[in-house]
Amino acid sequence: MAPDVLGHRLILRPEAEVEGRSTRDVVEDLIRTVPVLEPE
Repeated sequence: MAPDVLGHRLILRPEAEVEGRSTRDVVEDLIRTVPVLEPE
């Protein structure tokens, strides 16, 4: 659900668009790489 909700808030650089990346790709990459905090 996050790519649909957050994707419209991003503006891709022209280089990313030339590489074929979409806002959905960027959000999914962020979700995969940002660590999730574990409750204590």
